[in-house]
Amino acid sequence: MNIIVAKKRAPHFYMRGDNTLIRALSDFYIPDFVSSVEAVPVLTFRVDRPGRMISEEFAGRYLGKFGFGVLLNCRFTDEIENRGDAESLRNMLDYTSLIPNYLYEKEKYLNLLCSQQDELLMSVNGKVVFSTRQLPPMESVATLFCNISSFASVRTGDIFAVELSDPVTIERERRLKLSQGGLIHTDVIIR
Repeated sequence: MNIIVAKKRAPHFYMRGDNTLIRALSDFYIPDFVSSVEAVPVLTFRVDRPGRMISEEFAGRYLGKFGFGVLLNCRFTDEIENRGDAESLRNMLDYTSLIPNYLYEKEKYLNLLCSQQDELLMSVNGKVVFSTRQLPPMESVATLFCNISSFASVRTGDIFAVELSDPVTIERERRLKLSQGGLIHTDVIIR
């Protein structure tokens, strides 16, 4: 299973392996070779069928239930950053894709986050660092997905993630929380 991530700055994307996936985590321990950690909230979709070169009119058949998560992006010490493979290593680092099991039915996509009480919030130690009451239009999500499928095959069970904001730096001993409408999607302490 892969995690296919559409960057906020389209049309770029990258892939993460399933070793990065963690469904529930109370602490993320920063390895010694990591100099800083950034968090990016993501909209996620489960891929329901395999395919390649998918056209936009059929994207809805491939994108299944959706939810929210957080990707942790680590910056390494200068020695590793200067090696030339830092970006690949960043996308392979264990337990850096925090994607819970809770998913919504596709039919709820248009009406989710419509009220103040239903807002998607990412906070660090209780201070909101990202909020939105509007999901990207499904047409633009489908376009991103279809463009990526022209470069890489998708398989049943893959996760398609769309970055919702620019990265936010998280310092040690901070609690990172992603919540929506009273439901906590991610709650982790960066140590």
